[in-house]
Amino acid sequence: MAVAGALYTSANIWTRYQTSPTMTVLQSTNFPIEYLPFPAITICNQNHVRWDKAILFQEK
Repeated sequence: MAVAGALYTSANIWTRYQTSPTMTVLQSTNFPIEYLPFPAITICNQNHVRWDKAILFQEK
């Protein structure tokens, strides 16, 4: 049953792709890369620092 569902879904996705494929177009290749906007990324660590352990580690 799972294989039949996977095949059915895959066939639908393939048909949708064939009717409207994704197209990437470059208007100009002479555009300097430094002018392209770069997304901001922030990575937050959920582990809290134990300052007593950090100071002991620093002293070693």
